[in-house]
Amino acid sequence: MPYLIAAAIGCLSVTAVLLIRTRLVIVTVHGPSMEPALADGDRLLVRRAGLDRVRGGDIVVLASPQRGSTWFVKRAVAVPGDPVPEALREIAGGETVPPGRFLILGDNPAVSADSRRFGYQRADGLLGVMVRRM
Repeated sequence: MPYLIAAAIGCLSVTAVLLIRTRLVIVTVHGPSMEPALADGDRLLVRRAGLDRVRGGDIVVLASPQRGSTWFVKRAVAVPGDPVPEALREIAGGETVPPGRFLILGDNPAVSADSRRFGYQRADGLLGVMVRRM
């Protein structure tokens, strides 16, 4: 009987670890684009999430529009249905963010490559939302 209990606990532990690993990711910040909120080398706990879970002001991780195999850490400033911020209207076009798209900005505009350069971001490039700094 103790072996059955130990096996059940072991199985539950493995299941819990797999569940956590599929929902949470650790990402390292590279560069100064999110200073002062985040610094180069900060490690972030990120919850995998679709665009429907992102709110304006959230720090998000997404595929780089210029180097598809790397990640960007930026602040979401507008999600579908939100008004396009005045500073991005000329680049993004339109007055409202369309479905399946969102806009991002770095907290350090002098060195940030973001929606001022790339316009709208696609929902399928989104990894998730920052939960906390580690």
